[in-house]
Amino acid sequence: MNTHFFTQFIPTDPVNLPLKNKIFSVLACAFAIFCIASISHAAQLGPAYPIILASIGASIVILLIIPTSPLAQPWPLIGGQLMSAFIGVFCANNINDITIAATCTVSLSVLSMLVFRCLHPPATATSLTPLVAGAALTPIGYGFVLMPVAINVAIILVIAIIINRYLLRLPYPQGLTPPTSAHQKNLPQQGISAFTEAELNEALAEQDTFYDISPSNLMQLLNLIQHNHVQNQLNPKLCRDIMDPAPITVEFGTEVEDAWRLMHRHRCKALIVVNKAQHCLGIVTWSDFFKCLDIDKHQPIATQFLHFLRRTPDVTAQKPESVGQIMSAPVTVMHAQQPIVSLIPCMSLQGFRQLPVVNDAQKVVGMITQAQLINALFQHQVTTQHSNIKPTLDSTQP
Repeated sequence: MNTHFFTQFIPTDPVNLPLKNKIFSVLACAFAIFCIASISHAAQLGPAYPIILASIGASIVILLIIPTSPLAQPWPLIGGQLMSAFIGVFCANNINDITIAATCTVSLSVLSMLVFRCLHPPATATSLTPLVAGAALTPIGYGFVLMPVAINVAIILVIAIIINRYLLRLPYPQGLTPPTSAHQKNLPQQGISAFTEAELNEALAEQDTFYDISPSNLMQLLNLIQHNHVQNQLNPKLCRDIMDPAPITVEFGTEVEDAWRLMHRHRCKALIVVNKAQHCLGIVTWSDFFKCLDIDKHQPIATQFLHFLRRTPDVTAQKPESVGQIMSAPVTVMHAQQPIVSLIPCMSLQGFRQLPVVNDAQKVVGMITQAQLINALFQHQVTTQHSNIKPTLDSTQP
């Protein structure tokens, strides 16, 4: 039997989640519905009031499984559910024909959600609830908006914020500062895409189709795709492959004059300041030696600089005496196993010229400069061009 005909109608998994996350999502939905039923039952206004809303089950799925969707944000949930509930009660009380009432209820609910920018699909089911229930909800009238709709919505929103933001460490609701997430620490903090978020928004505005993803999340996804593409093309790939494995280091108490002589002797532009355990405390560059000079003084700059370098003979000093007093700290560091593509946003967008490299124990094991990164990118470009030219030359041979 040919099963291909049937399998082609089975779509791909709509939620690309690992099995562990799917199990957690099921448990989270069960916990949410249990809390909603328990709290609503305790807060029940009367025997005529239902304690739980049928469409709230669909809202739970959206808020807990796809919380980054624009449809899962607080305003669509609150505005969509409450307005739809009000419209449903109004149509049920004023339109006798069930067909016309259902048509008006759904169309008005969708219209109101689109106008007020709070589209939430389960809310259309909420609007139909007063029509389906009929006489069972007639005594409570517009109280249906408060119980169970408003109470159910408030409970599920609190649960969604707690689970998504504080347990899963996801940026929910959208727009707030995202929480620190361990599984996102290796992602590029700044994009290396050839376009900006403003250009992305402009392109989305030109489309007549709705995409169930926020522009910021789409921009992050595109940046990650570009990041991975560049990384897969580069060779070498890791920071340890291009770093200087023997960087010049000094301690916090190293005198300024000794540090300057060390930089001059080794012709280096930066020194890494470390402690006894070789952990990075900061970095000293040429600019750090000159930031304490005052160009407005009548004294020549050269004289000021010599005075700054020399040790103060007195017990008290009016100027920095050690590199720990002039170093730049805290300093951004790279891990030896980190992809070199991560250097691109740090050095091109943030302007770092040197970056210390550490190992798993956070001990300094190297230094990477802009020149080393440029050389790695140049070598990759030359290799790519050579590989593209060689087949062309071979094809011209008889």
